Amino acid sequence: MYDLEKIKETYSRMSDEDLMRLASEERQHLHHDAVLLLMKEFLQRKLDVSWFNELTDEKVQSKTTLIEDIKETDSKEFFNKLWGVIMAMKQKGEPNSKVFEVLIQEAGLTPEFAYNMIQNLPAKAKECLKEHTTNMQAGGILCILGFAVAAWLAAYFSTTFVLLFIMLGISGFVGFISNFSGKEKYKQILDNIKAGDSL
Repeated sequence: MYDLEKIKETYSRMSDEDLMRLASEERQHLHHDAVLLLMKEFLQRKLDVSWFNELTDEKVQSKTTLIEDIKETDSKEFFNKLWGVIMAMKQKGEPNSKVFEVLIQEAGLTPEFAYNMIQNLPAKAKECLKEHTTNMQAGGILCILGFAVAAWLAAYFSTTFVLLFIMLGISGFVGFISNFSGKEKYKQILDNIKAGDSL
């Protein structure tokens, strides 16, 4: 049985050069779990993971499983980072072909998975737009209520209660503004997607 924690600790202490050497020269001889940990270390350090594309035929299935394992292990963080990269590229008006290339070459995704992510991009952007719109509305309501209650309390109670509701109003205002910015960002992304190319 392999001590995965020890392997993970060893990888974290290795230099980038040593990790790259290990990946290029010894990857065929590493246990699947050790390769998984190695790729995670590469992703954390933002190192080039294109060496996965050079795996021999007997390791192709292992590569697919490896990427699936990474997505499953740290799926929320992994997907959030991927979607963040994709949305930033689309906000800049990058074509889908460039997004596809980055997902495969830099994120180490299979072509099929990268293609599916790009196909789901409009739905994901709409979901983010809806979330920012909802949060913006909630922030606006919180702002109005906070300031209205603070004004009403000012006539009857001590300044402690008034300050509390003023802070609530300010919090709502900040939420409104930040989500308004996010809403505008995702509107622009959706416009770029609609005007952009298909894959």
